[in-house]
Amino acid sequence: MRWGRVTHRLPLTGMAVAGAVIGHMAAYVLAVPSPTVRVAVLGATGHAYWTAAIAAASVLGLASLAATLGRRFRAGLLAGRPQPDERLEAVAGQLAGLQFAIYLVQETLERLEAGIPPHALWDGRLLATGVVVQSAIALLLAALFTLAGRAAEAVGRALRRFPGRLERTGRPLLDLVVAWPSRLLAATVASTLAALLIPLAGPAAAHEEKAVGRYHFVVGFGDEPAYAGEKNSVQLLLADANDKPVTDLGNTLKVEVTTGSAEPLELAMEPFFEVGESGTPGDYRGFFIPTAPGSYSFHFTGTIKGRNIDQTFKSGPQSFADIEDPAQVQYPVEQPTGGQLATRADRETARINAALAAERDQANDDAASARTLAIIGLIVGALGLVAGGAALAMRRRSPAQAAGASSPADTTV
Repeated sequence: MRWGRVTHRLPLTGMAVAGAVIGHMAAYVLAVPSPTVRVAVLGATGHAYWTAAIAAASVLGLASLAATLGRRFRAGLLAGRPQPDERLEAVAGQLAGLQFAIYLVQETLERLEAGIPPHALWDGRLLATGVVVQSAIALLLAALFTLAGRAAEAVGRALRRFPGRLERTGRPLLDLVVAWPSRLLAATVASTLAALLIPLAGPAAAHEEKAVGRYHFVVGFGDEPAYAGEKNSVQLLLADANDKPVTDLGNTLKVEVTTGSAEPLELAMEPFFEVGESGTPGDYRGFFIPTAPGSYSFHFTGTIKGRNIDQTFKSGPQSFADIEDPAQVQYPVEQPTGGQLATRADRETARINAALAAERDQANDDAASARTLAIIGLIVGALGLVAGGAALAMRRRSPAQAAGASSPADTTV
């Protein structure tokens, strides 16, 4: 029956899916040995779904192995035509072909989902490493697949030799234990393939990866999640076309940080590692304190070993994460950031300065009024003094005039 032929191949397909995931993970471990760089690369290339994929593939691999063991054990236990023995090299070839096809489709879809051109997969050594690793994993799984099947069938044949009604009473139970898992395995294979070949949409990647000339840039914030008011850095994980970290950059590369309408902040990219001692080789940082939440842009300029660099990275859903407002994670009491305090201080300073200016103007007006009144008082006083002096002079002159008028009458007598 056609369904029987399909279910006969399902364990092999399920094993290929599990092998593709194992090989996928191993290829990244070998191609990007540094754990920090590897996490950044996986985050930048659409692997947000990877944890779920590993869990699903592990379940599928175990289910495929169990279905194979059950089918071969049933064939050995029940009388009838023996199962054809599958050659190791044939199984290995089929597994390798399926695994590499799944791996290639996965990598292509992941890059499309992350906004990276698919041809970037052909750069560097990741593809070549993936081919070698998938072939090795396929050989190991083929050996497990065939040897475990042969052992299960041998156990079934051994149990068949025992007398009794094992064959009559065991058939319904075996049909239930083997036939139904085969049908369940078909649904599991289909759903797992869909999950693996259609990367799940997730939040913004931790870093953004770009091929810049002969170099690979992996860029993002040094500490994520990144919050306003907290010390952070522009992080650049720099490697050549073969994914070998660049450790001798020198001081030839700078970055301008911009957000909103603020003036750019220029930073020098400095090594955040000591070769052979500490840190991750190729990890360069430019430290600063972002004071406002929102989207940030990093504009790299300068040279790398004589090659001009002019590349911009912008935070967002398809790139590295934006700066977040820390209020959403503060507990139990929300504390204002330094930027918020500065804004409040500027607002209060402006209000106080305005109040002081109003009081100063009022004081100046009062002083001007007092000066005016004083001047008027002085003028009035001066006029009073003049009037008083004039009156005094007139009083002194009157007796003198009276004396002068009586003098002729006295001389006549």
